[in-house]
Amino acid sequence: MKVHVSTFLNASPTTVWSTVKRKELLHYVIAPMGKFSPRDGITRGPWIPGTAYDGRSFMFSIIPVGTRTILIESVDDRSMTIQSREHGEIGLKKWDHLIAVKPEGDGSRYSDTIEIDAGVFTLLYWCYAEMFYRHRQRKWRKLVKNNFRDLLTADRRPTRE
Repeated sequence: MKVHVSTFLNASPTTVWSTVKRKELLHYVIAPMGKFSPRDGITRGPWIPGTAYDGRSFMFSIIPVGTRTILIESVDDRSMTIQSREHGEIGLKKWDHLIAVKPEGDGSRYSDTIEIDAGVFTLLYWCYAEMFYRHRQRKWRKLVKNNFRDLLTADRRPTRE
């Protein structure tokens, strides 16, 4: 099953794209709908293509749902896209996530496209993903509205959780 959610952000594509490439953004936009605690404990810095990040995953930040692997397949500066291949957790075989940033008017169009396969649990994951990615994009709009201050505050936190 596929989920596609997009939103307009009143920020330049260059600014949005440079923010997308930072790991700390993930922790900001998913809270409190989710939490990802990487095994290496490092939550800041750029996503590195070809790198797999393993960690514990929590639904609503408190319900453990297992271990998730996030493989960053590509980070493409020309097309302003990140492709990840994710799996793990209970029954989750495939969570392919494409993030894209495109110029639109005086701002940017940010989109998340996710392909999900979790066998008999696919519909449940799809329902959660619909809610989860709408939440993420609300957090994005808030971040832009606050001139990225919320993320700057997160930058001052320790790199280990």
